[in-house]
Amino acid sequence: MDHGHKDLREVQLLISELPKTKEFTENPDFKSLYLSLKNEETQKYTPAAINSMSKNISMYLMTHNYSAPKELIDLQKILVKLNTKQNSLRHIPFLFNLY
Repeated sequence: MDHGHKDLREVQLLISELPKTKEFTENPDFKSLYLSLKNEETQKYTPAAINSMSKNISMYLMTHNYSAPKELIDLQKILVKLNTKQNSLRHIPFLFNLY
């Protein structure tokens, strides 16, 4: 996947920006979320890791009245885009299956 590396760099960059936010120093839940995202980031770049990171961010947003730093929202947008890309690529072989 050509764009995977570019998108992965964006994900890594946004995760590295999270500790610089005010929320990081003031909210232990946000810090915990960051540590979980950092842990997922060190694993292989797979659809499962992308899905897990997106799910963790969604849970954080739901439990904090959808209030979060812009960096976290941007990260979630990229993860959703990657997840959609992965799901659409998974179905391509079936489109060309001629019986």
